[in-house]
Amino acid sequence: MRVPDWPVGGCGGTLGCAFIPRRKYGGTIIATVACLRVDLYTTLGQSDRAVAVCLEYLKKMGIEWSPHPTVEEGRREYEQIWSQLGNRAIEDLIELPLMSDPASLATLDVLTKALPPALYTDANLLSLAICRMVNLSLERGNSDGSCFAYVMLGIIAGPRFGNYNAGFRFGRRLTNHAVYGPERRRFTAFNFARLDRRNTLSTQAAAGRERQEFCSEMRPNALVLRNT
Repeated sequence: MRVPDWPVGGCGGTLGCAFIPRRKYGGTIIATVACLRVDLYTTLGQSDRAVAVCLEYLKKMGIEWSPHPTVEEGRREYEQIWSQLGNRAIEDLIELPLMSDPASLATLDVLTKALPPALYTDANLLSLAICRMVNLSLERGNSDGSCFAYVMLGIIAGPRFGNYNAGFRFGRRLTNHAVYGPERRRFTAFNFARLDRRNTLSTQAAAGRERQEFCSEMRPNALVLRNT
């Protein structure tokens, strides 16, 4: 049976008509190209197209999402996190094995790239993507992308799902103790002082200095999230 080529860009689109043979390259290179396209459209300020690239990739992986999911879809994905956790504490997740499945790693990379444009297109999609990243980590193990997912869940768990305590535990305690690789530092640079008012001014100042160092290292990247 002939394995069809997977389209990377549409005719007349920014990337032209390009095709990558699935048999030759497999899903990993498809994810890499998807990440590059998401970066491109995000940089161009075309968040809708960046999201569309992510959803196109996910569909190939058997995951069909709407660009505008419902609140209930995001909550179901969030509740799945607690179902998978079971009797374990949030802090126990640092003991998960490292993720080794190439397809899962690739999917986590694409979802990570898609979070900034999702932030500007649909809050429900952002929540759904973050929660799926956490669930994927619970199923397959930790990776650099898992660290980002835990941080982002820490940011949205309170405002979106009313669980500020869990948000703090995911966002600060878990990522401060986890070591997943070179990506860890850049995501723990986010200031979680706003999630815990008990933090002292010195703690907030230290977090601010680390975030400033992170921003300097990230240049010339086009987009850096910051606290407001």
